[in-house]
Amino acid sequence: MVFLAMVSSVIMLILIYRVVRRHPQLRLMEALGLQRNSLPWTKLILFPAIIGVIFAVIGTKLILGRVQQPSTPLNEAIEAATSMGIIFSFIGVAVLLAPFLEELIFRGYFFYIINKFKGGAFAVCCVALAFGILHIDQYWGDWMAICMVAILGFVLTLLRAWTGSSIPGIVMHYVYNAGMTVLPIVMLALSNPSYFEYQSQYD
Repeated sequence: MVFLAMVSSVIMLILIYRVVRRHPQLRLMEALGLQRNSLPWTKLILFPAIIGVIFAVIGTKLILGRVQQPSTPLNEAIEAATSMGIIFSFIGVAVLLAPFLEELIFRGYFFYIINKFKGGAFAVCCVALAFGILHIDQYWGDWMAICMVAILGFVLTLLRAWTGSSIPGIVMHYVYNAGMTVLPIVMLALSNPSYFEYQSQYD
């Protein structure tokens, strides 16, 4: 499921590149939002990273605070993995590739085109909605996760509109995905140290 999404994202980027090549008035870096626009590093990196950490902490607390975790297609795919190599490949794709590709496509090209023809407010709503819908099939059955992703997409798109660049969104998305991968393990270790001590005795 995740690898299929990544392949489709790569294909989408290739199509975007071909479209930009056919229109000399379009510049690829501008169309993808990969311009710094003289933004200070605090607005380009620090502020987005802080927001990403906050979202990851809130998301982790909400998920770990539930008595029972709902079953989703994404959870089932991870649980069905037959080797650690597959699991680490999934984590690598989710943490390293997904944030970059999704930001270039959604907050980069799609936002650029919609903003150009329909304005910023419409672009924010349209891109955030499309981003949320894209993730529904992965988290189907977990409405909390779907709401979190929808809010995340809205904030990422607002960040794109505010800064005029997709770089802050890439930073925030990377920090959030990495945090949602690492923080649950850290919080479980802090709240249940005896469990990890027990596990280490039998490793």
